[in-house]
Amino acid sequence: MVGRTSAPPSGAKPLTKLFMLLMAAALCLGLMPIAPAWADEPAPDAPAPQAAEQTVTLTVLAGTTTDYTTGVTTYNTWVNKKYAFKEGATVEDLLNAAVEAGDLKAYDAPESSYGGKYVGSITSAKGIDLKNWNSDDFSVSLYWSYYENGAYGQGDCAIDHRELKAGTNYQLAWNKYSSADDNLTSADWDAYYEKHPVAGESADTVTLSLVAGSKSDPDTYEMLPVIWLNKAYQRADVLAVAKERDANATLDTITLEDLLNTAVKAGDIKSYAAPEGTYGKAVESITSKEGVKMAKWDSADFSVSLYWASYRDGGYGGATLDKELLKGANAFQFAWTIYSSANAPADAAAWAAYYQDNPPAAAGSDAVLPGGEEPVEPPTSEHPATGVSQAAVGSLMTGIVASYAGTSDPWVVMSLAALDRDEGADLDAFYAEALAQAKDPGFDPTALQRSIIALTAAGYDARALADSPAARAAGDFDAIAALGSRVSGSTLPNARMAALWAYASGDYAVPADAALSKDALIASVLADQQPGGGFALSGAEANADMTAMAISALAPYRDNPEVRNAVNRALVALKGIQLPTGGFADNDGLPNACSTAFAVIALCAAGIDPATEWAVESGATPFSALLAYGLQDNSGFAFEAGGDRDGNATEQGLRALVAYRGLKAAGANGDYNLYAQAREGGVTIPSAEGQEPPKQEQPQPQPEAPADGDKAGAGSAKGTPLAPTGDAAPAGAAAVVALAAAAAGAVALRRREVA
Repeated sequence: MVGRTSAPPSGAKPLTKLFMLLMAAALCLGLMPIAPAWADEPAPDAPAPQAAEQTVTLTVLAGTTTDYTTGVTTYNTWVNKKYAFKEGATVEDLLNAAVEAGDLKAYDAPESSYGGKYVGSITSAKGIDLKNWNSDDFSVSLYWSYYENGAYGQGDCAIDHRELKAGTNYQLAWNKYSSADDNLTSADWDAYYEKHPVAGESADTVTLSLVAGSKSDPDTYEMLPVIWLNKAYQRADVLAVAKERDANATLDTITLEDLLNTAVKAGDIKSYAAPEGTYGKAVESITSKEGVKMAKWDSADFSVSLYWASYRDGGYGGATLDKELLKGANAFQFAWTIYSSANAPADAAAWAAYYQDNPPAAAGSDAVLPGGEEPVEPPTSEHPATGVSQAAVGSLMTGIVASYAGTSDPWVVMSLAALDRDEGADLDAFYAEALAQAKDPGFDPTALQRSIIALTAAGYDARALADSPAARAAGDFDAIAALGSRVSGSTLPNARMAALWAYASGDYAVPADAALSKDALIASVLADQQPGGGFALSGAEANADMTAMAISALAPYRDNPEVRNAVNRALVALKGIQLPTGGFADNDGLPNACSTAFAVIALCAAGIDPATEWAVESGATPFSALLAYGLQDNSGFAFEAGGDRDGNATEQGLRALVAYRGLKAAGANGDYNLYAQAREGGVTIPSAEGQEPPKQEQPQPQPEAPADGDKAGAGSAKGTPLAPTGDAAPAGAAAVVALAAAAAGAVALRRREVA
């Protein structure tokens, strides 16, 4: 599309998609010659450099990270360093030197049928592996692109054929190919309409443009928009269609939904789908009048998304179909769009700017790693806590548990299982729903993890699941194997954290063929930690929810000094954003029960009592702040102070209450990871008088699995006594919110249609 942000620089000759696919291996992983090298090379008659000056630079960039609060995008640098070399050495030797120096852990470059070796995967020094990948229909590709001095590799660029030249920058960047556009700007749309004007526009019309990505002109190689619709509609005609839906509709109330319905009725498009979401209706698919359907799609690891982005007068849309009014707008646009963090510098100038901000390390220097940090201790309380009433805790827990009779919600079932009260849930419906979400997570990158955690807590083995009770003995679906294949280094941070909880929920071993080993998964979470110790789904400021989730995910692995220091740094960051009320706020600064609940769960996972520690000047603690959101009738929690019962706040608040009671049972110096230990049961609710229930003799677990294979305990039999966590206890991972919206939130500001 003219003006698309991912377009090659002037003078480029990108190949067609088909040619890209056929020539991927032959032409340097499908790359096209675009721009001349920008770095000066020695003139042919220049004197030969001294041996000490025989160095080259290797730069490996693993995509980008965007701070959506500021719009600033930075490259994830794995290697940026000079290496000395001997005459005759190749790029293959350069990569081997990086591995030998510990700057990379490994790489794979199989022999191509066209001759020579081409990079297929690279593993960072911290164990994060990115492998070349194609979608089933080859409409999207992720791959390691090769450059020399900022220009795409040209000619024979097999790494074992390419001899090193002194002073050259050799670059590998994680990149993407797709016919879908990157997010477009108002300038892009201005350029589009300049080339493709709309006839008949007036104050009485509204324009609808649908652009289904781009294609390459086979003669000129110019990237052209695939135009499905570019038409002005009379507002009166839109109103007539709207009245079929709402007889009281007026020109002031007609919406974007009505405009699309008008296009369908006119035969300009065949159909569209816009299911109701949390915030309203968002376009999920559009079918052209020729019958070509493009539907929203996410890769298995959620590192790539294709979707219909909507715009209002060229600016990114801000409302859903049923809420976007046509009043005051001249045109609406939809563009088939790709989201991925696999982005390379666009041209030689972009590479030059990268090096200006990131000069290469000197030859012979150690790899740039986050190690060597001074040990950090977790924060302590500076004020005495006022304490909480266990009777109030008991009454609130009793009321909430009663409200969940017959529930099939996975998170609630998990909490009830920890309390040995899951018999009050509809376990058949729960199992069916959890299994369905595990098999098909849809657009929720944490659905599989949530299903594993809840099913395990309820006593099922996530490695052996089946649609019918009779088939569960054989178990035809292995959710753990599915998790291993779906979570990669490109997966969103909260989904990788949730994978740690899921593996720990039943002491499940990470599959040998998983995209990320346990160590690599932990390393990928550590790599997301901000310099100040906090975590965020996006942005440079620590977010309470994400920081708490990271603490919960990493806490079981604190026997590793690097992990222990990371957890302590995260605790310091979390304490630093605690409110004067003792609680926590969301990204918008709104104090709320959910963010406070996440913090309570994280503190319990770290062995910190949220009711007696981290007291603020008033004596309030995270736990007392959470209780302040409890409703007077003990039916649940409000999201914010003074509000009504909120479903999310009540469910997440119950999790926090269970985690707190689990910590109380663990005793001094213990900790409690709800998601790892829920399967053990044994958590109690204090009586209305605040008394602890009498301890009951618990049956010893039987070594044999149930005869029908219906509930195969994965690592610990349900109903055994609650064990303190720590080195001798089962490893645990704590809670994450059921954040389907936040899971897509890494791009929420850029992907409005994800509800």
